[in-house]
Amino acid sequence: MPYYISDIKPASDRKFRLRYRKLRDYEITVFDTFEWQLVRSGRAVWSDGKDKFLFDKETDTKAGYAGRYLFEKLRIPVTEHSFDAGGIKGRLYAVGSSYIIYTEEPQEDFAFHYCAEELKGFGQAVACAAARCGDPMLNYTTRVQCPADSDAILWESMQRVHSDLINIMRLNTDGILKGYDAEFLHDFRVSVRRSRSAMSMLKGVYSEDREMRFRQFFKSLGEYTGRARDMDVYLEELEGYEDILPDDMKQSLEPLKSHFRAERDKSYELLQNFLTSEEYNNSLAEWERLINSRAEIGRRGFVNTSKAAAKALAKIFGRVELMTGGVDGESEDAQIHSVRIAFKKLRYCIEFFGLFIKEQNTADVLTRLRSLQDSLGRYNDLSVQCGHMQERLNSETDPKLLAACGYIMAVLAMKKAQEREQAVELIRIFRKGKKRVKKSLGI
Repeated sequence: MPYYISDIKPASDRKFRLRYRKLRDYEITVFDTFEWQLVRSGRAVWSDGKDKFLFDKETDTKAGYAGRYLFEKLRIPVTEHSFDAGGIKGRLYAVGSSYIIYTEEPQEDFAFHYCAEELKGFGQAVACAAARCGDPMLNYTTRVQCPADSDAILWESMQRVHSDLINIMRLNTDGILKGYDAEFLHDFRVSVRRSRSAMSMLKGVYSEDREMRFRQFFKSLGEYTGRARDMDVYLEELEGYEDILPDDMKQSLEPLKSHFRAERDKSYELLQNFLTSEEYNNSLAEWERLINSRAEIGRRGFVNTSKAAAKALAKIFGRVELMTGGVDGESEDAQIHSVRIAFKKLRYCIEFFGLFIKEQNTADVLTRLRSLQDSLGRYNDLSVQCGHMQERLNSETDPKLLAACGYIMAVLAMKKAQEREQAVELIRIFRKGKKRVKKSLGI
């Protein structure tokens, strides 16, 4: 059943004489994630007041959505008309500032005469209307970059970077406090890590004692968020582990799930208490004053940003070269973890200063780094999960639960070995092409 979209309401002319009859007025409520994740991917969840529908690029179906927490994001007025255009019968919907035309049979000549494009369904029109609403969260991203001012001093550039990171933290704080879903904590945690990385990569932008104070603040914040994030990841994975267990072991996992839910709740409670504490809010306000105060500029704050970027990139890349030199299939978890952090800092540095490097040069490098980080991240998650599972094996006495834990531990160990093999191979490939990477980055 074809739908079409038009920017203007079709009117009578020599070719088509249109007759309209107004049927009804109603309102559509659009639901989406905090940062419009569905609409940005061309999908939509909406309600007409009676039923809730999911548009998934192919069809409009009554459906639930099992992804992130959905907020009521937008209400769009709709006016529905029936129309007749010389025997062509259909419906016209005024949806916000767009017009959606539906005909029972394809009417290519009529559509060509009036319409901009054919749609997959009514939901695509809803997604289009929502995308035009002007909500700044449609442009939400956790990635920040220095402004590309070749004359800017480092303090000015990092003021922009740190201000953006503070904003991301604040945007996600309410979602953590209310426990909407795990991605609020993930984005918050990424901003904390980037703040720490910026200070460790670029020491001396602020006075030494102030930097030391806030490096400790962000380290503590990272510890609060780390445990909670580990539990989120573990619980998500635990749901899948049930599927790999023999049927007679599936019920044995329930005490384990309860244990990790309790651990997650406890870690979130500690984090939420900290985020609402006077200590946290005063420290964040103090940090914001520091990054905006010229009186606190340190010895390296006056260095030219592009020169500082080149130096930081060279230093971090050198560290990556050194740390990856001895990585192989027998490397300890601690060494793999250190390599993961080094690659993460390199990626952050490229993102911070990417505007000072030709974009076509950084795109390939960032793609390689993302693949590496994804693999190393999965390996780290599996290592953490193995550690937690071993703790349970050491403390449990129930024979059925011990058997289930042992079974899962064996699967985790196998996955971990496979991921290690892939990560080591990706590191080898990266090292093989390091000369090209250095040339691309101008170091």
